[in-house]
Amino acid sequence: EIYFEYSYYSIKTLELLANFLDLGDLSDIFFNKGALYGYLTRNIFLTNNMLYFNPEDASDPETILEHNYYMIYILKALNLFDLDLNNITESIFQNINYENIRNIYYCYKINDILDLGIVFDVNLTSNLVRQLYSEGLHEFYESKNLQVINHEIFLWISEMAMNDDIYIQCSYKEIVKLGSVNTIIASFSNLIFTEYGHLTSVIFESDQLGTLYLEKQFDNTYQISFMLPEDPKFYPTVDGTIIIYGNSKIIGQVSVSFQTTFEQIIDFRPTQNKEGMKFIVNISRKFSSKILPMYNSTLFVEILIDNMLIEVTNFTRKDFTSHSTFSLDYKYIIPGDYYFKIKLYDNFFPEGLTLFDYNTQSGQMEPDPQVQLKANGEILAVAGVGITIGLVVFVIKSGR
Repeated sequence: EIYFEYSYYSIKTLELLANFLDLGDLSDIFFNKGALYGYLTRNIFLTNNMLYFNPEDASDPETILEHNYYMIYILKALNLFDLDLNNITESIFQNINYENIRNIYYCYKINDILDLGIVFDVNLTSNLVRQLYSEGLHEFYESKNLQVINHEIFLWISEMAMNDDIYIQCSYKEIVKLGSVNTIIASFSNLIFTEYGHLTSVIFESDQLGTLYLEKQFDNTYQISFMLPEDPKFYPTVDGTIIIYGNSKIIGQVSVSFQTTFEQIIDFRPTQNKEGMKFIVNISRKFSSKILPMYNSTLFVEILIDNMLIEVTNFTRKDFTSHSTFSLDYKYIIPGDYYFKIKLYDNFFPEGLTLFDYNTQSGQMEPDPQVQLKANGEILAVAGVGITIGLVVFVIKSGR
C-alpha cells in the first residue's frame, strides 16, 4: 500500500515539475511507465459489474475507493486510461456510504475526474459534516462511530465546498393561463454548503419579463411571484434563466421555461342555399379573469373547387363587448365540390391558426355538420361540442 501511494504522489510531483520547468507532457518524461502500467492492470478486478483496483486485498470500501482514485489518476496522467466508466460508476453506487466522509470524498474525486455525472445526496452529506465535527477538539471524525480523527478531513471538506457544483432545485407551474400568476421557488446547495450567506442573490432573467429578484425565505429558499400579461409576446412560452450570484460572481444557473395558454370560445353558424354560403363566426378570447373580443384579428378563408384553389378572401369583423362577429357571404362561381379552409390571423397567431375545414356541394340547401364540418383536432382541444343544423359551439384551448 505504501508503495502504491508513493507512486501516486510521485506522479503528482512529476506533473508539478514538468509544468514548472516547461518539460511538456508527462508521457515525454523518461521513467519506466511500462512497469507502472503493468502493476496497475494486474490488480484491476471486475466483479458483479463493479470495477476496482485492490493490490493489497483490502476489505474496507474506503481504502478500495481511495486506491481506485489513485489508479484512475495515474492512468489518465500517463494517457493510458481506457476502463469502462459504467463499471466504475457501478462500483461507486455499490460502495457509497453517507456515514463516512473519507468514503464520500473519494467517491466525489472519482466522479469529478471522470465526469460521471453522479448526483450525490446533498442533505445526507452536509448533515454528516455537521455530525462529524467535534466542538471540543476542533477536529473532524472520519465516520459516525467517532473513533478516528483525521487531520486531512478539513482539507477534503474545504475542497468539496469550494469546487463542487451547485445543485439547483426550481419549482413553478409548467402551464399558466395568461392573466394569472406564476411563482418560482428556487433552492440550491452543494455537498457541503446548504446556505451561502447574505452576499448571495438570486434573479430570474427573461427577455419577456425582464429582471426579477427572488426574495429569500425563512427556509433558505428564494421565491418570486409575477403576473403573466395578456399579451402576445408571452405566448406560447415564457423562457428565462435563474442566476445565482455569490459575492457578485455567478455561482450557478438553470434554465426556466413554461407554457402559457388562453381559451377561444367559438360559435360557428354556416347557412346555405342554391346560390352560395353564408358563414357567421362569433369568437371570444378568454383569459384568466375576463372575456374579450378579437381586436386586431382577421379570419381568412381559402376556397377550393374540386381540390383547386380559386380564391382567398377575408371575413368582415364587428367588435362587441365580449366577442367579435366575423361574417362572409360567398356566391358559388360554378357547380362543384367546394372546400373552405378558415384560418385566424392576429398577434397571437401570426402564422395563422386553422379553425375549420368545411366541405359542401354547390346547390345543396342545408349543410350536414355531422359530415362536412371539421375542426383542426391537432391544434384545438375541444372542451365541449354542441352540434345542431346550422349551429356549432365549442371551446378552443390555445396552447402547446
